[in-house]
Amino acid sequence: MWNMKETQERERRFREKDTPFGEFTVKTKTKWWNIIHLRNVYDFLGIKKCEYVLDLGCSDGRFLEYVNAKKNGCVLFGLDFARNPLKRLLTKNFRSYPVCADMCRMPFKGGSFDRVAVIQALQQIPSREERISILKNVGNLMKERGSLVLTVLNQKSWCNLVENGKEGPLVTSPDIYEYLYDPCDLREEIEAAGLAVLAVKGINNIPVRYLKKTGYFGVFFDLMISRLFTGVSLKRGRYLLAICRKK
Repeated sequence: MWNMKETQERERRFREKDTPFGEFTVKTKTKWWNIIHLRNVYDFLGIKKCEYVLDLGCSDGRFLEYVNAKKNGCVLFGLDFARNPLKRLLTKNFRSYPVCADMCRMPFKGGSFDRVAVIQALQQIPSREERISILKNVGNLMKERGSLVLTVLNQKSWCNLVENGKEGPLVTSPDIYEYLYDPCDLREEIEAAGLAVLAVKGINNIPVRYLKKTGYFGVFFDLMISRLFTGVSLKRGRYLLAICRKK
């Protein structure tokens, strides 16, 4: 059994360093890789004009910046438990409302948000019960016609990240805990939280080395794989993406 409080505190201290983990991983990828991820989350959320959007585990606000660039007049909130990434969000040239808090204890009223994104954050909670509790709280935060899109590491692609192939500290960074999902346990946890799963897809199907050469064409092809060939994407995708609604 993992000590959740201790594990999360180690991660928080690590992410407060000058180069937090999330920013480091972005720098090791390409802009095409990140565009694919952000575009998928944005499209599947179904964001409309002037809605309230929450990004849980927002880091320095890359997704909120992407939403703002669409000029849709949305009111943007970001929550993260590390202060330094939120400080970088405040320096960006758009209006948002960053909140420094724990996902396990979110300071928002029920029914506050039309759209909620949880991008590579749920997998870092070292307790199934706590992950389900977070998802229940997210459901309470959503309006009746709201939607949730979350992305997590795909176990098929990342099994070498942790020693036992399923969960634990990263081999390359012991301060970071990861739970590696397969489509079945991702769906099971979401449904246990009382949310409806509309679909589970794989995203980021094309290796980075090919995206560097193919650019926009590679992005388009990757997006089509996720939308048209779900079975293939669940096996090849580096991440799993779940589209959810309130029941």
